[in-house]
Amino acid sequence: MRSRFSCFLLSILVVAMPFLEVSVGEELPTYEMEPVVVTATRYPERLSNIAPKTILLGEMRLKEANFLTLGEALFKEANLNVNYGGAYGQNTTLSLRGSSSSQVLFLLNGRPLNPITTGNFNLAELPLSLVERVEVVEGTLSSLYGANALGGVVNLITQAASEEKFLTARLGGGSFNTYNGSLGLSRDFGKFGFDLKSERFGSDNDRPNSHFWLTSGALELLFDPGESSRLSLLLRGQKDRLGVPGPVPDPQAVPVTGSEEVYSLKDHQEDRLYSVDLTFQSSLKTEDDIEIKLFHENRRLDYHTEYYFESLSVEDYRYTVKTNGAVLEYSPLSGSRGRLNLGLDYRHDQLEALQTYQSMPDSSVSWDPSAYNVGGWASGTIHLGERWTLNPGLRYDYQEDYEGKLSPSLGAICHLNSRTHLKGSYGYSYRAPGFHDLYWPDFGFTAGNPDLKPETGHGGELGLSTSPWKKIDTEISLWRREVEDLISWAPLGPGGMFQPFNIDRYSGWGVDLRVAVSLREDLKFRTNYSYNHSRETKNDLVYADYFNGVFRFEEVTRKARFIPEHLVGLNLIWNPLQRTNVNFSVTWKDEVINYHSQYDPVTFVDIYYLPKKLHSFEVIDLSVNQRVVESLTLFFKVENLTDNRTPEQFGNYLEDKDYPKLGRRFEAGMEFEL
Repeated sequence: MRSRFSCFLLSILVVAMPFLEVSVGEELPTYEMEPVVVTATRYPERLSNIAPKTILLGEMRLKEANFLTLGEALFKEANLNVNYGGAYGQNTTLSLRGSSSSQVLFLLNGRPLNPITTGNFNLAELPLSLVERVEVVEGTLSSLYGANALGGVVNLITQAASEEKFLTARLGGGSFNTYNGSLGLSRDFGKFGFDLKSERFGSDNDRPNSHFWLTSGALELLFDPGESSRLSLLLRGQKDRLGVPGPVPDPQAVPVTGSEEVYSLKDHQEDRLYSVDLTFQSSLKTEDDIEIKLFHENRRLDYHTEYYFESLSVEDYRYTVKTNGAVLEYSPLSGSRGRLNLGLDYRHDQLEALQTYQSMPDSSVSWDPSAYNVGGWASGTIHLGERWTLNPGLRYDYQEDYEGKLSPSLGAICHLNSRTHLKGSYGYSYRAPGFHDLYWPDFGFTAGNPDLKPETGHGGELGLSTSPWKKIDTEISLWRREVEDLISWAPLGPGGMFQPFNIDRYSGWGVDLRVAVSLREDLKFRTNYSYNHSRETKNDLVYADYFNGVFRFEEVTRKARFIPEHLVGLNLIWNPLQRTNVNFSVTWKDEVINYHSQYDPVTFVDIYYLPKKLHSFEVIDLSVNQRVVESLTLFFKVENLTDNRTPEQFGNYLEDKDYPKLGRRFEAGMEFEL
């Protein structure tokens, strides 16, 4: 059924293309006005001169579907593998081309966001109202950004001060007591400017203890001391609180602290974040550019859990991470023949962790590791005549906890004509182990491993972007990637202690297809299709005799966990009247698999593994915007139109009922601009 469905969609596109009048969506390159992106090179460059596959979601794309969260935009609009926690505010992560979520680097205006503890960036923690555009580069990019760019990079770019919009406001509400309100003030006075944004977002969601609310604010101040220089200061703060219900438990094993709907009625989490970004940009000479960025971030997580194991256990965890960094970029050469970009960056992370166990009086564990990283890179764009463009890159990172890493890359573009570009790229990347893997305290049965190495990988892609007719855009990419030294926890420590080790591998290849057409002047159509063939090589524990300290492992290669083979996205935009916009989208995600260990009920030492699948599902959404007057727009939205509650993330055990999808929900509201 999966193959037939995919082939059916692709057949419709191939047959229909020659008969369609087409136009290009906002994010697609055209001959007259080609988009400029910054993430794949660290400086502004035309999309046709970028070798890796790059997805651009501009302001219009983010607004026309009335997205509430960043995860929605990436999943439904860009057709990427987003893993939800089943409700607003719950942990939401992104996988690119078979990567783990910690192998995808997130940036805010070019500086890293991934926390040093686990490396996983939670998409639910960043308000979408702060973001003007999103750039996604799939592939290896450690040659520019260093650690955690094994699968790709997502750059979230904030809006600068505007001369056109002074006041923007949004107010909406809907099912499950969901509410969202945001306010923005912006003004460019020439040499001075500011942009202020605030948001309040909350929901009770549809399961007990799944409530969520977030309050955020950001202020950017701009000063132009001269015609060729700019100084900007971005201040950001936010706070959120959410219940942590866990998956739906096995009906035969409902926890004492939970219910038939949730694992826990008591667990909850609170997050606070404050950050300061200071950026100076200047052109020293006609073709020389320099940028200096300083940043500080203070992130705190408080987690409370209660569970019953022979007796009630109550635990509290507090993690405070302080990050300081600096970036220096210099472009000594820039002109018609290309551009050279040189850079240095520094980052220091300090963790203060406190774990308190109320069931054991005066029992607590604290640990406070720190680490720094220094990196330097050289990258550029080289034009070899009118036909060829090269994107070379090379970076070296030194981190005090492991040996230095050298990350080279090379991209090449052949401009067959003004509308057709053949692209290829290859590079090496790595993911640094997080503080939890390196420094987790010794509890007698678990401990971190300070001798871990980074996960290392290499991969490449070959792509073709073309407009075979004047008003059609298509792109197809064939990619492959290999990753070694994957970190897994296993009882390989002293006395069978569970510790992380570099013992696993990954191999995958796939195809990405994107097409944009227009059925009529007022009816536009976009589609994305991805095929992913991923395989993992795991060292499974197959024999565990803890009494005698005897363990045996077996190397197994199989379909990779958590990775769907097929992803299909369809998006229809209809403008029946000049002031009306209708956005209809269908996203289909293939089944995913996991492997759960089971002890043999007779020997109690032999271990076997049972596969568990989450079935494929579709999400259908409908959004309507009606502009009443020039400054006022009303909107109405239905998400998950078919009320599909198929689980989309695995639970803790084989018998769990996992994390069901949030049910059908309605939202209505208004947007105001002045």
